[in-house]
Parts: sequence; structure tokens; C-alpha cells
Amino acid sequence: MDKLMLLSLFGAVLGMLAILAISRGMQPQEMKIDSITAGDIGRIVAIRGKVSGISGRSGSYFFNVCAAKCLRVAIFGNIAKRMAESSTNLADLKNGNVVALEGVVREYKEELTIDLLDYKSLRVQKK
Repeated sequence: MDKLMLLSLFGAVLGMLAILAISRGMQPQEMKIDSITAGDIGRIVAIRGKVSGISGRSGSYFFNVCAAKCLRVAIFGNIAKRMAESSTNLADLKNGNVVALEGVVREYKEELTIDLLDYKSLRVQKK
């Protein structure tokens, strides 16, 4: 009986540690743009920088966020629509705006990009 209890206790502790590790991986990690590498693909990151090169097509928006280097950010149609419904007008986003955002690091055409996490993940900050 004592061995079974110890085994159960060990399993419970191991399970709690696994939950803790998984939940930490789901929190955005604040990173500088120039420190993001291919090793971060799939990671949720929080970045800050200046907007440049804004374009939109088929309801989606794309722009660069720049600090020491630039990363392309994608806001796909479903998220852009939710942003508009919540009174965030992406048409008001201008080159030179400073933004903070959370997103997932992806690779597109051999370049690192950030896919916005959700409709609340972009904030235009005061300069």
C-alpha cells in the first residue's frame, strides 16, 4: 500500500509540473525584434517597434514592425474583422506609429513573420 501511495504522489507531482511547464509556454515572452531567430518558430512573443510598409488585401493587413531590424506582421481577415467590431480601425494605423503586440513567430517564404495572436493583441502606443 505504501508503494502505491508513493507512486500516486509521484505521478501527481509530475503532472502538476507538466501543467506548469505547458502554461508557461503559452504566455507571450517579451523579446527584442533583433533577438528573434528560427529557433523561436511557434513561440508566442511580445514585441514593440515602429510600423512601416502597411498594406492590406482581401481583408487582411500586413506591415513591418521595426526596432534594430524589422519583422513582417500579419493580421488575417478573421482577426481584422474582430478588431473592427471592437472599434479598432486598422485603417488608422500609420507608418511611424509605435506598437506593442503579441503574436506567434512563423516562417513564410524563408522569412520570419509574426501572426497576431488575437484581436486584442495590438496596441498603438504614444510616441
